[in-house]
Amino acid sequence: MALESQDNVDKSEKNDNVIIGLIVLSVILILFSFLAPIIFTGPSNNQRYNFKDTGPIGDTIGGLMNPFIALAGVFITFLAFYMQLKANKIQVDIFNRNQKEQTNLLKEQLFFRLVDNLNQRIINFSYSENTSYKALDNLVNIFFKKIDFECIGLGRQLLAKQPEKIDLVHYIKILQATTLNDLPSPDNAKKLKQSIVERKGFNDRWEYIKHVVGSTDNKNENANNALRAIGHVNFYKIDFSERENIYITVYDDIYREFSGFTDGYTKSLSYLINFIIENNGNQFFIDYLKSNLSTQELILIFYFCASRKSNELFRQNIKLTNLLDGLTQAREKFIDLPSTLELKAEIEHILNRFDVTFG
Repeated sequence: MALESQDNVDKSEKNDNVIIGLIVLSVILILFSFLAPIIFTGPSNNQRYNFKDTGPIGDTIGGLMNPFIALAGVFITFLAFYMQLKANKIQVDIFNRNQKEQTNLLKEQLFFRLVDNLNQRIINFSYSENTSYKALDNLVNIFFKKIDFECIGLGRQLLAKQPEKIDLVHYIKILQATTLNDLPSPDNAKKLKQSIVERKGFNDRWEYIKHVVGSTDNKNENANNALRAIGHVNFYKIDFSERENIYITVYDDIYREFSGFTDGYTKSLSYLINFIIENNGNQFFIDYLKSNLSTQELILIFYFCASRKSNELFRQNIKLTNLLDGLTQAREKFIDLPSTLELKAEIEHILNRFDVTFG
């Protein structure tokens, strides 16, 4: 906008210089026309340019002054046309500027309506006798609980895949849960660890773990808590593809029950963000949208981006607008309270995912 204003100033100054130049030139020609009879009828050493012998005074003066006056008239006439052209240009510029301002105003009105529509979807959302943002908070808690539950299975898998990497404290917790001994000795914990490590292959270890802590549908809460603790501690240490599978499983499970809300919300948000990007990433729009998104909404967007329901375009637009930057202030809403760096890395992993197509 500043560059555009400067260009307009430069053009205006250039036009003013043209006008001033034409006026000055016309005045000079008119003044010179008064001097022409004196100059051209004076004595001259060169006979060729000696106009001392003149005709009738009227013819002499008219003949000498008229060309300059006529030329000045041409310049003045041109100046009149030029001024009219400039006036027309000003009118066109004013019209275009008004059109642009009107277009920008309409875009702003549409943007605010889209934001209101997004907020309205949350206000109309209800779950378990709760409505609006309270219902959304409950939905976010469901995400946490389901991922927390998946950590039980993750802990069991890690025991079978890499028992040697599991800290001894977790084997102590397993013994506490399965032997009813509140203070199992570290030696017994080491023996349990060694007995799992010595078994060859994932399947043999899996079967032995079932013997120790029970099957996957085990109702022993203490045993599940011991496995859950293993999953929690290692959640951000495992390969992202494994966490991605957990995110996908959990989102698909929640989607089956809440698709009416999640579909409507994410589609509205997608349209809104596309609108911002198409308007050159208007920073005011981005900042306003960020200020209107609650922590619960950011968490929902996070899980949506981690699911199969999102696409690369949506995730890239989220990345372009830095919409999830505020999530680092809500670390307690995620498994094992990740550090700021861990959460930023997780967001980066999710937003850089590529869609997998089959066919």
